[in-house]
Amino acid sequence: MSTLAISISALIGSHPRGLGLGIAEGGRGLSGGQRMLTLLTRFLLLDPRIMLLDEPTSNLDQSTEARVLQHIMTIRPKTLSRKFRSSRPTRKTHRRQLKR
Repeated sequence: MSTLAISISALIGSHPRGLGLGIAEGGRGLSGGQRMLTLLTRFLLLDPRIMLLDEPTSNLDQSTEARVLQHIMTIRPKTLSRKFRSSRPTRKTHRRQLKR
């Protein structure tokens, strides 16, 4: 199971209603970090050839952020084009690694 799948599973498991949780239009009912994690997961399920990421882990806690960035760095390393923008120092390290 990928690190991103583990993160989204933790999100689902953390709510008493699990997958039965109703999510309103625009992600109302989720925190900002939960919304971002859900959006990233949906995007990655599309199996993109190019990723243009602007603050992709905004609103995520540090441990979830690290798991998400690690996942982004390891998926299809030779065939996926990535561009990453972030203003947080922890993300800048990952951004440098993504540019390699």
